[in-house]
Amino acid sequence: MEKIKQVKKLRKGWKIFGAALLSIVLLGSATLFATASSTVRIELSQKDIQVDPAQDMPLTATLSGNDENTQDQLPVSNWVTWTSSNTDVVEVIGATGLNPTLRGFNAGKSTIRGDYTTKKYDEFGNLVPGSESVIATASVVAYVPLTIQDSSSDNIAIDAYHAHAMDTTIGFYSNASNGNIGIKSNNGVGSNAQGFLTNNGIVEVQNVAGSNIISLKVVGGGKTDLTVLTLDNVDEKIEQLIKRYTVIGEIKYDTSGSTDSGSFITLPKPYNGTQNAFLFNDKDFETLAPSIIPSNIKYPDKAGVRYRSTDNGICRYTNGTASPVKAGVVTLTAGVEASYAGGVVQNITEDRVNVIIPFKKLGNQVTDMNVGDQLQLQTSGDPRQVRWSTEDNTILDVDNNGLVTAKKAGKAKVVATHYEDNPLFTELGYSNQLVYEITVIDDFGVSAQKVTVNMKETVDISALVTEEDLEKNPKMG
Repeated sequence: MEKIKQVKKLRKGWKIFGAALLSIVLLGSATLFATASSTVRIELSQKDIQVDPAQDMPLTATLSGNDENTQDQLPVSNWVTWTSSNTDVVEVIGATGLNPTLRGFNAGKSTIRGDYTTKKYDEFGNLVPGSESVIATASVVAYVPLTIQDSSSDNIAIDAYHAHAMDTTIGFYSNASNGNIGIKSNNGVGSNAQGFLTNNGIVEVQNVAGSNIISLKVVGGGKTDLTVLTLDNVDEKIEQLIKRYTVIGEIKYDTSGSTDSGSFITLPKPYNGTQNAFLFNDKDFETLAPSIIPSNIKYPDKAGVRYRSTDNGICRYTNGTASPVKAGVVTLTAGVEASYAGGVVQNITEDRVNVIIPFKKLGNQVTDMNVGDQLQLQTSGDPRQVRWSTEDNTILDVDNNGLVTAKKAGKAKVVATHYEDNPLFTELGYSNQLVYEITVIDDFGVSAQKVTVNMKETVDISALVTEEDLEKNPKMG
């Protein structure tokens, strides 16, 4: 019996010695607390979790693998801690364990991260200093959906079926935290370096920074598609943090405006429902150059506006620029259309203007010719609708295309007559005739072949000399 007791004491002694030795080894090397063979994993079943404002959303996580720092090498659920990257958006309630609760506040997104921290306790149950180490991590994006309230000064919802008058104020009240809201437009103009809208010629941002309110002012005509989003969603990956709107500014022509190519006039009587008209340069021999018709459309080629001309053969209308083709009058329209259910297309806003391309002389101004010279006359009219004639074909001959031939010295008139089946003449009262006065010189001539002079009467006789003649023979001067 005594021998058996001695053996038991010996075994107990070895257990105490072994435990003490193990403690010394562990205390001597902190790396043993989280060895490379630990395989702890945190797994989340959810992805991109939606958390509605003022509501709690449970988050469920599971642990797997082994932790060599625990007695049974199984991971401990309470060693998982949770944090939120943006507590203005989402807070974590019950930040330890596998079942935290997410509480939503303001629109935006936050990364919810769970860290598994292994740790070592000594034989007395005390945490060993420096033994804590994160060996597993998992994360998920939680977001609070963006909501917008419209507070437009005209009390009309922001949509694609209403045009706002100039200077209308449009307010977007959002549930985003202050400073976490921005707006983009599709017009490709009027944005800052970060791509956010400042003024695209249709709307101007009044205030955004440091606020959850966006105030817009309608500053021009046209259509803009707006994307309102939280700044933490600039990559637009979460659709619930985006609201899309269409804003249409009422289109108006500026009838007080003018350009280098023409200006607005008031017609003697209405034509096509209005007395306003844009008259292209009506000075003879000056070019009929394309012109943007003055309006409140700031960026005509980027404003989402549809441009039309009642007759492209008289004047083309593209991206806000009117290009004269020939004499006549047309009506140009600039508008924004919307498609309704069933494929019905309707103008939401449109303005129209009459445009007059005058019947006038073009080309170089020539008043003198030498016998035998030829001169091609040009007008702004359609050559097929202009008839040419001369009052004295012994001095000047003109063909059907306006080619003039000087036959003998003298003065004569050439007349270009436009057919009258054009409202420019029949309705607006413009003249359909152009008169050219040309002097023909035969080297050196005088203004009359035979003159009768009475007593005490003075008659002026002028020499028919061109500048070209003077250059050839300066003594003529």
